[in-house]
Amino acid sequence: MSTRKDRVESDYPRSTPEIIPPERGGAGPKSQVWIWVADRDGARRVVLNPPGPFTILLALALAGLVVAVILIVALGAVLLWIPFLILAIGGLLLATGARQYWQRLQRWVSRR
Repeated sequence: MSTRKDRVESDYPRSTPEIIPPERGGAGPKSQVWIWVADRDGARRVVLNPPGPFTILLALALAGLVVAVILIVALGAVLLWIPFLILAIGGLLLATGARQYWQRLQRWVSRR
């Protein structure tokens, strides 16, 4: 039979949880996300802070720069091909006109 003393001692946890007090040195609550990462060196705690306004503006400026470069390259490719397309269409129109003229000339020569 177990005594009351045995039951009471077994009710206590074997380890006590660590209580971390909140940080007091700030204007307000600071939002952080932390995760545990296990790698070759063992487990460690990684804290991820949300980006600040300067970081957000810098990321938006970088994204705008990338979009602008892509747009410049695409427009440059289009603007480079426009003269070639104009020359090709002009050449086709001249070839059609020359063929019609040649057919009329052949008909005129064959009638004489």
